[in-house]
Amino acid sequence: MSAGYQVKTIRLESGERLPLLLSQETGVPVWEVTLFILTALRSTCLATNTIAHAARGVMVGLQIFRYLGIDLNQRLEQGKLLSLSEVDELAKLAGLKQEELDALLGDKKKLQAASRVVSLERARMRSPSKALKHVESETKAARLIYIRKYIEWLS
Repeated sequence: MSAGYQVKTIRLESGERLPLLLSQETGVPVWEVTLFILTALRSTCLATNTIAHAARGVMVGLQIFRYLGIDLNQRLEQGKLLSLSEVDELAKLAGLKQEELDALLGDKKKLQAASRVVSLERARMRSPSKALKHVESETKAARLIYIRKYIEWLS
């Protein structure tokens, strides 16, 4: 489960299974991603698990864009995509495990308040900061490939 989105595989009347990206707020499939899955992935006869991996990759991309404050649709209307620094940030964040991404999308004020040091004694008593958990390089590469394909399809 992830912040804001969920990949769910539905079973059609024909027996075919189709992974979809759902908004957790509404429970409705995300329109653009559903069209991407149907037109760019399903039409090429990819396996259900491959489409599910692609949907998860796009989900990670959407989470990162939300975290960075990027609205792809608005950018495309303006004739812009991503700056070099945004691509670098996307590549860096795409390697994080899902729970790390969820923490980034959590209550930012809570995270900022928890990171403030009030006194030297509290700083000494704090546990050392934990290192962020990363996925395997192959998983990161697959995520980035599907994010790129989605942006390419969208544009």
